[in-house]
Amino acid sequence: MQSNWGCHLVGNTGGSAQESNLLSLSKIFKKAGNAKFSSSTNPKMMRANTRNAKRIKAAYLEEEEEINHEVLEEDKDEPYRPLPITSEEFINASYKFVIDPETEDIDKFLLAENASKAIDWDSVLLVLCPVKGKYSCPICHEEELVAPKIAKCGHIICFPCFLQYAHHQRKNDKMNECPLCHALMHSSSLKPCKLTSTADLEEGKELEMCLTVRESGSIVVRRAESEGEDVFYCPDAVQFSRIAVARSRAAILKDELVQLENALAGLNLDETSEAVLFTIKAIRLQGKKLSDCEEPEPPIIAPLKQNARLYAYQTNTGDNIYLHPVNFKCLQDQYKSEEMPKAIKGKVLEREVQYVTRESKRKYGYLSHLPLNSIFTLVELDLKEIIKPEILLMNEQTLMERQEQRDKEKAKDLALDKK
Repeated sequence: MQSNWGCHLVGNTGGSAQESNLLSLSKIFKKAGNAKFSSSTNPKMMRANTRNAKRIKAAYLEEEEEINHEVLEEDKDEPYRPLPITSEEFINASYKFVIDPETEDIDKFLLAENASKAIDWDSVLLVLCPVKGKYSCPICHEEELVAPKIAKCGHIICFPCFLQYAHHQRKNDKMNECPLCHALMHSSSLKPCKLTSTADLEEGKELEMCLTVRESGSIVVRRAESEGEDVFYCPDAVQFSRIAVARSRAAILKDELVQLENALAGLNLDETSEAVLFTIKAIRLQGKKLSDCEEPEPPIIAPLKQNARLYAYQTNTGDNIYLHPVNFKCLQDQYKSEEMPKAIKGKVLEREVQYVTRESKRKYGYLSHLPLNSIFTLVELDLKEIIKPEILLMNEQTLMERQEQRDKEKAKDLALDKK
């Protein structure tokens, strides 16, 4: 859904969510004095447009702060996104990136204070896209995507399918538009992407989590046990951090080429179908990119300052899924100055899905490296096998209150099911 001022209303699509989004927009414009814009090129009118834009921005930020303080009851798996965001902001908040070693001012990308700034798309070599459930190409509808590419609008398509689609668009004198949202798609702006599956958080199932560490002020997250490794290039940097620096450009290109060659091997080469023709074309284009690829020298990245270290338990998959503070406090009470366990496992009791806001960054210090509008999940686990009885007794009141609340929710759900 596109608003009048060029933003996507991303989030729940139910009536109540749409109504709330529209209400937010109307409140913003009301706060801004119902600012209007003119298409005139008269300097006086253009200055008025600038003033009105500033008023709307101020009203937007004020409304965001108000909504962040409200408690919004929504589906646990799809939290309510209070304000509209652009495609660029959505990509920045939802995906992970491997960037070129020759990126200008590369150090700035690795600072937590810049987490919400949009990634420089030209510096991106690979995008890691977490997928819940199954994802299929919008052209061929296959779930096994071949050398998938992501456009700046955030939609993903097989590389051979894009070439085929672009060919027919030119043939019909049409622009290359995204088949899903109709945003312009240029081959030069398509980036390789890798689809990653998210952890299963079904209540009652066992979940494994590992202890991670991050220097305050940095976005680089690693396993606590990988102490002393090169934090910018180690495998953990790609798995747990939102941005990592590539060791090799050629490795990414080779991986795509292998995918294309495997796809071609699975096609019937006796038939001159479009699938065969455009897969061969994709292989040729990829082969040329690889032959022209030059490997840069690894950049000299300023070492991280020895700031305070922030520890958190996170899923082994690297998703934004963290151990609930009530569990973490129990572990801290038990181990105190001793080393906390590098890995834990327990049954999922409850999960809380939220969006990162300024308020949540203040409340949970270990989330300060995530951009605004990112989704994160807090998971409470049954850790009775790990935590001593005396520690559980110390935290009994909090744990009991949470259990009573879960029992009430289940009773409500059962009553609704009977109706």
